[in-house]
Amino acid sequence: MPILARLSGALTRRLSDLLDRWLVARNYALLHGPSEVSLTADQAGLVTLVKDAEWFLPAFLDHHLSLGVTHIVIVDNGSTDRTVEIARGFPNVTVLRNPLPARRHEVRLRAMAAARVYRGGWTMFADADEMAEVPGGLTPMLRYANAQGFT
Repeated sequence: MPILARLSGALTRRLSDLLDRWLVARNYALLHGPSEVSLTADQAGLVTLVKDAEWFLPAFLDHHLSLGVTHIVIVDNGSTDRTVEIARGFPNVTVLRNPLPARRHEVRLRAMAAARVYRGGWTMFADADEMAEVPGGLTPMLRYANAQGFT
């Protein structure tokens, strides 16, 4: 009986995972920007999941674009403020909306948005109130990572 219970549990987890993936993928809506972005090996895209990030967003976008991030994907999780409007005013930004609860789907919302939009290159993940710092610059760091065979 323990073997059947383990198999049943594994099957239930796998089916639940597939259902969650389908549910997250089905609920994305493109609000702004390109649906697909090709990045070279020494370019990075960034993904952030936000809700009502109006206060943080301008500084966040300015900072990361000036850092050398090529493109930013914003996954809006149902903002009621000016978050989407602000994002539309910046170059190299895609805004996707997905209303599924971030508490349950946070990691998958980010990862699937990256896979949906980016082709090639590197992907960074950050919260809207975080500012990444890369001493020496992003491009040299990515070139170093590529030369070392990092993934």
